[in-house]
Amino acid sequence: MKEPNHICKNCGKPYYHCDNCGKLHDYREMACSPECYMEYQDAIIAARAEEPESAPQEEIAIESAEAPSETETAPVEIEAAPVAAAKPSKQARKGRVPNQQQSKK
Repeated sequence: MKEPNHICKNCGKPYYHCDNCGKLHDYREMACSPECYMEYQDAIIAARAEEPESAPQEEIAIESAEAPSETETAPVEIEAAPVAAAKPSKQARKGRVPNQQQSKK
């Protein structure tokens, strides 16, 4: 028998389970037997069903919309960026087409 490499989350008993078999999502991923797995699942469901104690809610002051807040600032004007000069076409850069129209002689 192979050496145990997992510990049952319900009873704490060590057991062997192939790590590659974890892709099958069976009870051996968490428990040593189906019975321990069912007990473990019942404990999880019971723990999740319990409602946590509600913490006392602190009163939140709501500011009226009419009063300006300290963080409000005047709008910032954004200047338009200058338009860059148009690049010559690829043909013109290679010297195949003249940049400016020349009159024929």
